[in-house]
Amino acid sequence: METVKAAVNTIAVEPMKLSDLSQGIFQTVTEKSPNIGRVLDIGPANKKVLPFKDLAVGDVILSRNYGSTNFMVGGREVALVGYDDVVGRVI
Repeated sequence: METVKAAVNTIAVEPMKLSDLSQGIFQTVTEKSPNIGRVLDIGPANKKVLPFKDLAVGDVILSRNYGSTNFMVGGREVALVGYDDVVGRVI
């Protein structure tokens, strides 16, 4: 299966739906669901600090947006999220 290596200051994420998480974790206050995704790879930092120093592959993150950098790789959707777009982590 093909993999994705994130570039500098980016995180490769597999987008998820709110329903993919345990029931009751999130309750949205708007019609649009938050962007949620599972971390596939973390690119190297270039004079920036990771949003969470202990962020790891497999973690679930919340982000502002995925922009227009979504791709199909190995039959699954992959989004590239900038470090600055990460606003939270599901723990």
